Amino acid sequence: MVNRSLSRGLGSIGVAAALLAGCSSASTTTTSTISTSSTTAVTTTSTPAPANVIWPYGASTMRFTDPVVAARSFAIEFLHMISPTIGSFTSAGPLDGTVEVQVPSSSAVTTIQEHRDPSGSTWWITGATTPNLVVTLPRPLDHVGSPLTVSGQSTAFEAVINLQVLQDGSLKAIGTGTAKGGSMGTMGPFTTSLSFPAPGSGGGALVIVTISPKDGTVAEATVVPLSFGP
Repeated sequence: MVNRSLSRGLGSIGVAAALLAGCSSASTTTTSTISTSSTTAVTTTSTPAPANVIWPYGASTMRFTDPVVAARSFAIEFLHMISPTIGSFTSAGPLDGTVEVQVPSSSAVTTIQEHRDPSGSTWWITGATTPNLVVTLPRPLDHVGSPLTVSGQSTAFEAVINLQVLQDGSLKAIGTGTAKGGSMGTMGPFTTSLSFPAPGSGGGALVIVTISPKDGTVAEATVVPLSFGP
């Protein structure tokens, strides 16, 4: 039942892709922009991505000049959240900050972490956290391979959490699994192992989500950036 619900939530990728299709371009220079209601916040450019970022993909030409717009894209495109409410940007320093997002079917809040490049023009997503999904292993940017041991503390409906390993450049998971921690608001330990085809070098992400019992969609997420290799 959980897997069918997860498929329903993550199956929104087609809808999400359609939403973003109007915000992308094949151009490799900054020659076009997409206007939002408040600012010109999405551009197409060949600006290289830092090594520790999750979204947007470095190989793509999509870039964000507004951290709130970047968070919305990440929540819909990467996390496959349905109709999320996007909060305001909270600064954590000259180049860093967070944006909170929440879906209608859940009271849980996911905090999206962002970093701005030194030029001051592009915002990158570097991770996400929620208090109900706390990962102790792997740590951000750990060099990992298959099988990947994942452990931490969680609370979720029927104790079940859903895990994916993604490789940079693709929203198709190369490894998936479930684990059980705590439930009914009580945190409990979880440990599981995820196997996946060796991606060689490069980066990726561990994505852990809970599924809303109300409608079977993604309720909240923790995302940890990874580095593949020995």
